[in-house]
This record gives sequence, structure tokens and C-alpha cells, in this order.
Amino acid sequence: HPGVLLSESTSLYGIFGASIAEITTTFKESRRHHSHDESDTLYGFVLGAGIQKQLCNRLSMFVSYQYTYYGDHSLRDHTI
Repeated sequence: HPGVLLSESTSLYGIFGASIAEITTTFKESRRHHSHDESDTLYGFVLGAGIQKQLCNRLSMFVSYQYTYYGDHSLRDHTI
């Protein structure tokens, strides 16, 4: 990850990008045991940050957080 060196063994980095997700919803009719699927493609963005610490020559550890946003899309339970 590209980032900023805070010290000789510690770096801070950020993440920014685009995200695409495909969601398929299955609707079922309880009386007829019939179902159909609807698909939707969502477009959003990703933000994140992390820090990495080199512990020794062959060992490092890192912690990061990533947030993905797809607008006001909501999933609802539909019963027919």
C-alpha cells in the first residue's frame, strides 16, 4: 500500500476507490411455492485507512479499517 512513513518501522496508509456489487433478491409466493429472482447492480465508493508496524525482518503487523458506501439503497423483506 502506498503511504507515509511515520518512522523507520511504521507506515500509515489510506485507501480510496470505487466499488461495484451485484445483489440478487429472491421473492417467494407461499401459496403456490413459486419464486422469482431480481438482480440489481450497485455502485459506490470505498474509504479506508491503516497502519503497519515492522516487528522484525520477517514479521510485521497491521490494522486497517474500510468503509463501503452504496447510497441510500435498502433491502426490504417482501411477502406475497
